Amino acid sequence: MIWIIAGTKSARELADFLLDRGLSVVASATTSYGAELLGDREGLTVIEGKLQTDDMEKLIGHYKVSAIIDASHPYAVEVKGNVMAAAEKMSVPCIRYEREDIEIEDAVKFSTYEDAAAYIKNLRGNILMTIGSQNLDFFREKENQKIYARVLPMESSIRQCSEAGYSPERIIAMQSIFSRDFNISLMKELDIKYMVTKESGSEGGVMEKIEAARELGIEIIVMERPKYGYEVTLYSAEEIYKRIGDL
Repeated sequence: MIWIIAGTKSARELADFLLDRGLSVVASATTSYGAELLGDREGLTVIEGKLQTDDMEKLIGHYKVSAIIDASHPYAVEVKGNVMAAAEKMSVPCIRYEREDIEIEDAVKFSTYEDAAAYIKNLRGNILMTIGSQNLDFFREKENQKIYARVLPMESSIRQCSEAGYSPERIIAMQSIFSRDFNISLMKELDIKYMVTKESGSEGGVMEKIEAARELGIEIIVMERPKYGYEVTLYSAEEIYKRIGDL
C-alpha cells in the first residue's frame, strides 16, 4: 500500500496516476473538502482528519504502508515534521512530491512571517494578503493602511481571519486559480499597492497574481518556501512511480 499525504491538486492527480497502474493507495486529507476531492475509486482508501505522529504510525502499521509520498502543500510545516518522524520510527521510505520552484526576481523576499510583518508595518497604502488564513495574525493594520485577506471560502478560514482581527470588509473569500485579468480588476478595485504571496508553484495561480501585480506596478512581497530534510524529493508522477518500483 502506498500512502499519499494529500492537500493539493497534484496529490489527487498522483493518486489517479498510481491507481491507473494497479497500485493500491491510501490518501489522507486534513479537511472533509480535501477528502471529497480525492474521489471514490477502486483501490483507493481515503482518510479524513488531522494526523499527529502517533496517528501516522498507526496508519502505516494498519495499512502495511510500504512507501510514503508527501504531496501536502509546500507550507504545511507541521505535517512534514510529523510524517518524517513517523517514517523514521516505522522504517518506511518517505518521498517528497514537490512543485517546481518559480523564480520571482523582482520581489522583496522573507523567510519568516516576523520579518515580513516588521517590513509591512512601515508601508503606506493598501495591502493584499494571499498567503492563506493560518498566519494572518502576524499582520495587523497600521495607520495609512488597509490590509485585505484573500482566503478560501471555508468556515475555518473565515474563523481564522476573524480571530486574527480582520473585519468582514477586509475578508475576500473565494476559490479558484483566477486569471491575470481577474486579479488586475480586484487589485484595481481595492487600490492595492502591495501584494504578499507565497512561492507555492504554478499550480496555485501564483504567476497570474504576479503578472497582475507587475502590470499595475504593485510591489510584490514573497514568503519563501521552507526547506525540509527529505532525503528524496521528486517532481513528477512518472519519477514517483519509477522510484516506488525501485523500492
